[in-house]
Amino acid sequence: MTTQRGLTFIDGAWYAPVGDDVILELAGDASDRARVLDALRMLDATAGPLLFALSYEAGVALDPRLPRKPRDPRLGPDVLMRPLVLTSAPSPPLGVPRVPVRAPDDATRARHLARVGQAKEHLLDGVIYQANLAHRIAIDPIDHDGGLAFFLDAIQGGQGPPCAAFVDVPGWGSVISLSPERFINVDADQMARAYPIKGTRARGHSAVEDARLLAELCASEKDAAEHVMIVDLLRNDLGELAVAGGVTVERLLDVISVKNVHHLESTVAARLREGVRMRELLEASAPGGSITGAPKSSAVEVIHELEDGPRGLYTGILGVVHQGTLRSSLLIRTWLRPDGAEGSLHVGGAIVVDSEPAAEWQETLDKAAAFSGPRTGDT
Repeated sequence: MTTQRGLTFIDGAWYAPVGDDVILELAGDASDRARVLDALRMLDATAGPLLFALSYEAGVALDPRLPRKPRDPRLGPDVLMRPLVLTSAPSPPLGVPRVPVRAPDDATRARHLARVGQAKEHLLDGVIYQANLAHRIAIDPIDHDGGLAFFLDAIQGGQGPPCAAFVDVPGWGSVISLSPERFINVDADQMARAYPIKGTRARGHSAVEDARLLAELCASEKDAAEHVMIVDLLRNDLGELAVAGGVTVERLLDVISVKNVHHLESTVAARLREGVRMRELLEASAPGGSITGAPKSSAVEVIHELEDGPRGLYTGILGVVHQGTLRSSLLIRTWLRPDGAEGSLHVGGAIVVDSEPAAEWQETLDKAAAFSGPRTGDT
């Protein structure tokens, strides 16, 4: 029996839709900025709970000077708004299918190694200080119930990553996110906090190896440098809407560990000016700095030049607003599952001047292991 369509899991709870979704597909021209902002006004016009999803390209469209790839309908809607009501968790469909993530071929590896090298040329020329580059891994078609079964297994016993989310979109497919990265949260007291993640090591196969890899991450000057760049970028983004002197770094270079990798995470806090709206917050901060690079506008241009196609909802923003609060995440480690078609799992990493192309490639495979199981590309 097919499970109810339109279910949503976000911020630790299951929801059902109330009424119809509002869906926006980008036109690819200068009108997109106004259309995206018009959709985002819904965030300030409701008490919620209201789900929103903003694709990477929709975030880029908020600055009409920046280039973006033509949309790909397989990668989901560009903007989704959905009024929600709490519901009970669905019954798990029978069986938990193995997600058939296709191993990247040699040509995909060669292209990614080459783009890392090209990004380093931009770094040496002073065009950018950091760029986050991704490649796409294909996932064989799986139906709705198969995707839901995988997600329920991944979060069983509360063991899922911090921002695990499931968003079913009837007429397209499902977003299945095992993201560890919170984006921007806003509390009722007008305090906004961003939680940038940057710096990665695979988990070890034993407690000793795991501790060694974690210590290596914490001691890495390269990872610390790329992380602090993004902390500064988020300070700047939030500072546009904060009171004077209202931006602080509450945590710097802490560790967050999930099933397959260790990360470095910080917390940037901002006391927002009175009257700042959710729409303005997203306009100032999208697309997220940790998935673009620094300076953000130049990094977006490099991403456009070097990546093979659009990202769609990958590295977009998923969130829920409720009674003046916001909880959001960046859609990394996210399976975009269209109905009846091949799925997509993009994986990427930050490129800085001392990045080694082979190590950057391996990092993307370590991240993909959240779905495929093995943590190397050879198994």
